[in-house]
Formats: sequence, C-alpha cells, structure tokens
Amino acid sequence: MSPTKDRQRAAARARLEREMAERAAAAGRRRRRGAVFGAAAAVVVVLALVIWLVTMGSGKKKTPAAAPSAATSALPTHCTWKPNPNPSASPAASQAPTPNLKDVGTPPAGGEPRTGVRDMTVNTNLGKIVIRLDLAKAPCTAASMTYLAEKHFYDNTSCHRLVNQSGQDQQTGEVQEMHVLQCGDPSGTGQGGPRYEFDNEYVPTDLRPAYPA
Repeated sequence: MSPTKDRQRAAARARLEREMAERAAAAGRRRRRGAVFGAAAAVVVVLALVIWLVTMGSGKKKTPAAAPSAATSALPTHCTWKPNPNPSASPAASQAPTPNLKDVGTPPAGGEPRTGVRDMTVNTNLGKIVIRLDLAKAPCTAASMTYLAEKHFYDNTSCHRLVNQSGQDQQTGEVQEMHVLQCGDPSGTGQGGPRYEFDNEYVPTDLRPAYPA
C-alpha cells in the first residue's frame, strides 16, 4: 500500500474519531440539560428552602468583597413570629381566604440558638441535598425551618422554580450567573407558606437590591 493511501486512511480515521467525540459530547450536554429541567418538574422534597447559588465572573480580575453593612449584622435579640397575613398591616387581607397558606402553628418564642451551624438534609427523588444553616447570621430563618420540618410542613412538596441564567451586574459591569432552585411551598405556586412570618435576615442593602425573600 502506498504511503499516500496510508496518509489518506489515517486522516479519514482521525476525522471519524473527532466526529464521534463531538457527537458524544453533544449527547452528554443534552442529557445534562434534560436532567436539570426534568428536576424542576419532578423533584419531591421532605425538607426544603430556596437554594440560591450566585457566582460572579467576567474574565477580569475580581475586586475584594466589600465588608458587610450594618444591616447584615444588626440582628434582633429574639425572633418575632407575626401572623400571616398580618391583621395590623392589612385588616381586609387578614379576612380573605388563604388557600396557599398551611397552618402548623408558630415556633416557640425565644431560646433560638445563635451560634454555630446546623446541617439539614433535603431528601428528593433525585438524591439528597445537604444545607448548612448559619445560626449567627440567620437564627430566625434556621429556627423557622427546623420547626417546619418537625411539623412535616415540607413533606411531599415539589420544587416549583428553577433558574439558570446570566446577566450583567448594573453596578460592577461583571457578568453574573444565577442558579436558583426553589422548593418547599406546599401549594406548589411560589406564593404559599406557613401562617406566620418574620423579618428578613442578612440582607446586604449596601451592595445591590436585596433578593426578594
């Protein structure tokens, strides 16, 4: 066999191998996308909350993070559980039907742990998600989640919202990627919750508009 034919066969074999590798990679990407978007419709949880993962990057050198503002560190000394809807804020709304709310009582008043961390596990039909709660930065949120889990508030609820998107930060100009998986609403609408509420915690008001909790 001539050297020319050997080179032609080697080149053809290399092209075929590249095409097969590209097709395998494309199939893998399709499977991953299908798994992600399927999770939004199918996940069933026993314990859940909003899982908000934000990464910043634009290919430029990142600037050091700003120090937390006073709003992020000034926490009340105890948690106040208010009725939801609050009759003092809107008497008319408190009398309206609330089919999206689930009444499981309110957490105990006082005595919330305010140091250390607490790990909680979200059991889904696609595996487990372990969440670490910071008791120093969000003691009332941690106390509320623990109470609701003990009352089986989250049992057999679905993850109703999945966000995978990127955009430009209006203040820094950097590209921001946001990945959100929101779970634990018994109504499955994103408008439900317990029959109590409490003040937001750890809201960085000096950096950008606070995420609407």
